[in-house]
Amino acid sequence: MIALAASTATAAAAYVVAHSAAAVVVVVVVAAGALAVVSRLLPGNEPTLVARYEGTTGRRVSAGRPLSYWQLEGRVRDGIGSRSAYDANLGPYLQHLLAARLSERYDVNLYREPEAAREVLCPRGRDLDLWPWVDPARQSPVNHDAAAGGRAPGSAPGIPARALSRLISRVEEL
Repeated sequence: MIALAASTATAAAAYVVAHSAAAVVVVVVVAAGALAVVSRLLPGNEPTLVARYEGTTGRRVSAGRPLSYWQLEGRVRDGIGSRSAYDANLGPYLQHLLAARLSERYDVNLYREPEAAREVLCPRGRDLDLWPWVDPARQSPVNHDAAAGGRAPGSAPGIPARALSRLISRVEEL
């Protein structure tokens, strides 16, 4: 605030003395100085959370663009409707969110320490029914839609909406 007030006063004084050209020069110089200061304050090339996971687990984590609201809404809708859609999209997304939360707050690596992760997510055995939905050791059944009692492919239901809501709430609580 002090720097802003000082630069405004300097620009006003330059305008009074030498009119608009001097004021523009002062504003440009102050803006360049502010950019130099801000660039020093921004974080450097520290490894991201994604890079740390890839380095410790050997798994490739998608670090692409963040999902838009509509993309995420579509993943949720599809994950509730179909088990194969859950396994392909929503499940890995939730698993990575849980992994990030466990790593940041509890220093537990979901992929290397799944038992410790389960204990944090399901303390004292509470919410154990949520663990299979994010268990990294869970086999992603390629054909479990076809094995779902003779139903048409793609018709096996995904994660129940109530379980999804509880899982999201539980991850947020961590």
